[in-house]
Amino acid sequence: MERSPEILAEARALRATVALFQRSLRAGRGFDEPSPEQMSVLGVLQREGPLTAGELGERERLLPQSLTRMLARLEDRGLITRRRDDEDRRRRLIAITLLGRQHLVAEALRREARLAGAMAHALSPAERDVLRIARDLLERLARYEGGNPG
Repeated sequence: MERSPEILAEARALRATVALFQRSLRAGRGFDEPSPEQMSVLGVLQREGPLTAGELGERERLLPQSLTRMLARLEDRGLITRRRDDEDRRRRLIAITLLGRQHLVAEALRREARLAGAMAHALSPAERDVLRIARDLLERLARYEGGNPG
């Protein structure tokens, strides 16, 4: 399918706005808190359960060197554990700890509270209705895989 210059310009503007929005949600994170990348790794472990480093790196698209350093930091902070796989003693599985889960919940609550405050103060009820529609459209775009959207 051909992409017009207008659609490309809209896509560029949307990408930039989404990036700005993501940065605004991360604002207020404490210096000693896990990085967004570390929180993403914790989120994968929370959703999918224990994984090997290779599986985790593949899901997060991280280079082995970066992942190794990140996992060491997370383990040092008590946010993950590593253990031998009972079925294959050569493999080591990485799992999120209770403390790691607590960090995920606290970060989600902080971001949601920040966003709710912004929505309450910066948007009218009609604008919040438009935002609900935009949210649905963004979800559809995120799930689009090149076939029929929806």
